[in-house]
Amino acid sequence: MSLGGVADDAEPLFAVAQLPNGAGVLVAPRRVLTAAHCLRGPRATVRFRSASAWSAPYAGDARAHPDYALPLGDDGRVAAASLDALGPDLALVDLDEAPHVDGVPVRPLALGDGRAGDRVSLVGYGADAPGGALGYVRRRGDAIVTRAWARHYALDARDGAVMTAGDSGGALVRADGAGGYVVVGVASLYAEARWSLCVRVAPYAEWIRRATSPA
Repeated sequence: MSLGGVADDAEPLFAVAQLPNGAGVLVAPRRVLTAAHCLRGPRATVRFRSASAWSAPYAGDARAHPDYALPLGDDGRVAAASLDALGPDLALVDLDEAPHVDGVPVRPLALGDGRAGDRVSLVGYGADAPGGALGYVRRRGDAIVTRAWARHYALDARDGAVMTAGDSGGALVRADGAGGYVVVGVASLYAEARWSLCVRVAPYAEWIRRATSPA
């Protein structure tokens, strides 16, 4: 996303939205997929950006995955004995209307899957450096999936871009071979300038598609 990333105004990435507490990605005409820990209530507001302009704010009902869990210790840090104890850090925002930017409908990205060694990109609106300003530039950071588990991916800073503040909920994408991208993960946790943990979307594709199908 940001650390090791560059500004990207390419049209396929217009689908990556800004939230007040992170980012998300449009996966159906009115549904945004994000990280559950980015939610601050039953409603959420998102904005989209083209190459030259921001969209109006779009609001919608928000819901975390029913199995979401993020156990924290007394120090405020994640205190999970295993990755499975974290639960899926995923949420959906059901927008009241389909988003447009510069008068053009925002096109959703399809879901996909990946594996260790894949070339991927992190896309979000986080800081350009530790302690830097947040939220004004969409950045794409190219990386390699360092490790892949059943429900998560790990990215190591030695292999490419990693998350920083404000990037949570952003999209982990890979090229689809036709000039576009598919979403393979959602940015979840990170250690500054060291590694990132992303939720793998494929195990939850049925939940995402079932939830998004009416929209």
